[in-house]
Amino acid sequence: KPFGVNILLPLLQEGQIETCLDEKVPILVLFWGDPKPYVEEAHRHGTKVFVQVGSVEEARAAAEAGVDALIAQGVEAGGHVKSTTSLSTIVPAVVICICLFMVFFPDSFRAKNLRYSGPPPSAEGSK
Repeated sequence: KPFGVNILLPLLQEGQIETCLDEKVPILVLFWGDPKPYVEEAHRHGTKVFVQVGSVEEARAAAEAGVDALIAQGVEAGGHVKSTTSLSTIVPAVVICICLFMVFFPDSFRAKNLRYSGPPPSAEGSK
């Protein structure tokens, strides 16, 4: 089964992303930082890049970086929370932002079938 490795970019240690790519991790999930430096290399290795966002601005920046998917985090989330907006507010705002982005910059965003599928059964990080 496909799985992902979660990485908090401010806590990134040397070699972590390279190890994920060398081991052919199918999904790299990044948080709290700019994904752009990692997207192209991940795609060369066949790894998809997901980014957890806590604002519309972060969603737009992630889309511009060419990520494969966004995870919208509301203030209700547990653990490392960056968002200051409720999930019921941020999800529609991010969807509108990304839909507009896709209309005006269709070649910049990799998502072909944008849809909200609800929260995953489990999206937990590990230590």
